[in-house]
Amino acid sequence: MKTSIPRKIKHSLLVEAEEFSSLWTFISSRYGEVKAVAECNDKTELDTEDISDILNFENPNYRKITSITISAQNSYNETLRVQIGGQWPQAAKFNLESQSYEFASHNSQELIKLFSEMKPGYDLFARINVMYTFIAVTAVLSLLRTIGIVFHIISFSPPMPDTVSSLDIFNIVLLALIVLFGVLVFFEWLRVTLFPKVFFMLGKQKKKMEQLIKWRWFAFSAIGAAILASVIGGLIVEKLK
Repeated sequence: MKTSIPRKIKHSLLVEAEEFSSLWTFISSRYGEVKAVAECNDKTELDTEDISDILNFENPNYRKITSITISAQNSYNETLRVQIGGQWPQAAKFNLESQSYEFASHNSQELIKLFSEMKPGYDLFARINVMYTFIAVTAVLSLLRTIGIVFHIISFSPPMPDTVSSLDIFNIVLLALIVLFGVLVFFEWLRVTLFPKVFFMLGKQKKKMEQLIKWRWFAFSAIGAAILASVIGGLIVEKLK
């Protein structure tokens, strides 16, 4: 009876040469025959049975690797297929087929361990969706206000002058929503750019990651400075009242 074990890797992946070599070595030791297809962002493919072809690939921005699919099979017709990247929202997935459950289960556990070694420190930022987070927070706050928990603490609807019509209110709300949507789209783009779900840190992309790290520090510093300036400004205004 054939056993099939599919698994998905949901955390983000930073694929470096050392970790990718470890993955390839493990698969080779368990299956022997290993093939890989690397897909690039210009729609071209790198088809190989030699890991050095991938490790030595130039990997420039105009033809950077976006996903790698590894296929393996041994003499007992036991198979493994691993796909890294190109599987949003998960970062990778793999499927093992074997006549032995113990063989497939052991390999599955080892693969999960190898992928965990590729988990970057910024994983939390890569997994949080700005849009979904904002919608969730807004929904919670709306619910709290509806049931009156925060109604007496903060007023979300300040009184409007009698001269303000319902059309004016609608236009103001619409403008605020458009501006808010634009801000959210920008921050979501910034998050995806600075904290990629899957990044193949091979070839010239090593330098690209170094640049991303610098931009992260710049972004965090700018946000921190803005918050600090807002707090200090608020304290000054309170003192002047």
